Amino acid sequence: MTWRLIWTRAAEKDLDALDRVAAKRILRTLHRFSETGHADVARIVNARTPRRRIRVGPYRIIILMNEKLGEVEIIRIHRRDSAY
Repeated sequence: MTWRLIWTRAAEKDLDALDRVAAKRILRTLHRFSETGHADVARIVNARTPRRRIRVGPYRIIILMNEKLGEVEIIRIHRRDSAY
């Protein structure tokens, strides 16, 4: 199943603030995930909404997945120490 990626404005700003190497790594991971569904994805346990995270080195991509529509909303991108 391929996933359609939907970027929030906050996530776009987070990506723009990263250095070029980290941004490329995150984009490669998201591209691979959108095509194959494979990534280091885990549910965020104490979240009020059914959010998940994708781990990319020291970064965490906070997402919401809508399996019925095949969409992944990218909410934020943070370093691990400030992501949760």
